[in-house]
Amino acid sequence: MTEEKKPYEPYTLSIPQRTEQDLQIVTMTADQEALANKSLKDIYGSVGHLHQLLKEGKLTYEMRNTLMSLIESYVSELGEPLEYAGTLKAEQEKRYKDIRRANGEIHRLREQLGSSKPIDGLDEQLGVLHDTVRDWWNNHGFCYVSEDSFTQYGYKVKFGFMLSSMERRSFTKTPVSDEQDHRNRLQELKDAGFEIYMDDDGRDPQLIDNDNNRQLLEQLIKSRFPSAQITSIQSWKANRRDCFVVRYMDVTIRDYQDVPAAESESEEGQSDGQ
Repeated sequence: MTEEKKPYEPYTLSIPQRTEQDLQIVTMTADQEALANKSLKDIYGSVGHLHQLLKEGKLTYEMRNTLMSLIESYVSELGEPLEYAGTLKAEQEKRYKDIRRANGEIHRLREQLGSSKPIDGLDEQLGVLHDTVRDWWNNHGFCYVSEDSFTQYGYKVKFGFMLSSMERRSFTKTPVSDEQDHRNRLQELKDAGFEIYMDDDGRDPQLIDNDNNRQLLEQLIKSRFPSAQITSIQSWKANRRDCFVVRYMDVTIRDYQDVPAAESESEEGQSDGQ
């Protein structure tokens, strides 16, 4: 028995009827307009940087993730002063619900801590947070964490900057491979737009303290820890050059839930340690 063919039905595109409100001009308060302009400026900056890296063929997967995450965040921020709720906002709200659920567990632990009750595994949990941030900065940042502390206001970290390979070479059994890895890392930073200072003989690389590098540092930090805020940057004058180089950067990660590593990052850290 053959199946009866249905008559051809042309596809009709359904266009929703425009309402009177759709034709009205968006009105904004002075505060809303200022917030919208700031978000647009951030979007332009990130999109422009992404376009430049694509144009020059220098876009790495790391910078792709960084810039796309920032663009998503800025677009979501733009929706608030425009009073626009899109699908991206709904997805973020779902993430926030998961985060709030996790924060409830943190609140319970804090209550135990305040009442002097023993907290099972607290030392191990704090150690994992410390190691996660340290390993991320070693692999994606500028070498080492100088100091850190856990407070009720967030995780405070002093990130150190040490791009020279001389210190590392003294404590390694693979100096040649490490030196090549170091050169590759320097090139990755340059390709990402960071401006690196070198002394007259091409040694002792250091990160120049300027507006461009500060903006890239903020993008790098926020791409991994969205709630993080850079509270201060310490720099000193480079030898024989009229510029300053970054020595330390103080950061507060306000939401502890930003710290746990993603599955891909955990696998990367395990492969690096093998």
